[in-house]
This record gives sequence, C-alpha cells and structure tokens, in this order.
Amino acid sequence: MNDIDLSRAEPGDLIFLAKNETACDFERAVTDVASSPYYHVGIIARDRRIVHALPRGVLHQSLDEILADAEPDRIEIVHVNTSGAAKTRAAAYAESKVGMPYNDIFAPDCINSDGVESYYCSQLVTEAYQDEVEFPEHKLNFKDEHGHMLDYWVQYFEERG
Repeated sequence: MNDIDLSRAEPGDLIFLAKNETACDFERAVTDVASSPYYHVGIIARDRRIVHALPRGVLHQSLDEILADAEPDRIEIVHVNTSGAAKTRAAAYAESKVGMPYNDIFAPDCINSDGVESYYCSQLVTEAYQDEVEFPEHKLNFKDEHGHMLDYWVQYFEERG
C-alpha cells in the first residue's frame, strides 16, 4: 500500500482508513458501531504528514508510520470543498492539538475520563473545521440492532467509570 500519493492532497484534506476485517477488538467495535469498513480519519497537516487521534493520543505522523501502525486494507484521500485559507486553518488547529490525550469516553465536549481536553479521530476533524464546513451529523451509537449495548462497549465504559 506504499503507492499512495499525497502530492495532490492539500493541507486540510482528510485521509480515511478502512479494513475489510480486523482482529483488533477496538477497531471491530468501531466498524460495528459505524456499520462501515472505515474506522479512522486524520487530517493532512501543512507538512504533508497526518494529524490523527488514536487511543495513545493526538499524533503527527508520516503516512508510512500510519500504515505500519494501522495496517489498513484501503485508504481514501478526501478533498474538503472549502477555501484554501479554511483548510490551512483546520490543519493548523489539528497540529495545535498534537500531544493531547484521546477522548476515551467520546464526550461531545472534548473532555475525557480524566477531565482534560481530548479528542477522538472524527471529533478532531470536526472541531478543526468548526464554523467552516458542516459535516453530516453522525451520532455515535454503541447499541446493537435490538437496542442493547454491545458487550465490548459495556466493558469499555465500565473500565472508565
């Protein structure tokens, strides 16, 4: 998958990662909740690296580092349809959050279980483009088709109090 060309991507564009199948419980839980093979998103930084949020925090990595970490089956680069200035501001916002912790409880106010500012992957992108681009609303749903919390998420949230 090293043939991915970021040369036409602009700062502020998005990179989506997908897997057909995964052995990772967290990734499987995310794709089950989303009903999609896409389980991760990042934003192209001004230096052509990618800013994204993983359980270990907000990172600033090269594409090769992400490929080694995530081992996706598919990657899509999505051009964000807004001004270059808005995209640059979004990239700078994401870059300013590097080093922040992960929003492990997916709280909409960007505060994690430790009570500090934090982000999960799509939240970082949405916040970076706040007041610039209106993304389709996607509410996180941790329930199965019968309305019961999925076992993975019950245990996940119990561990976080």
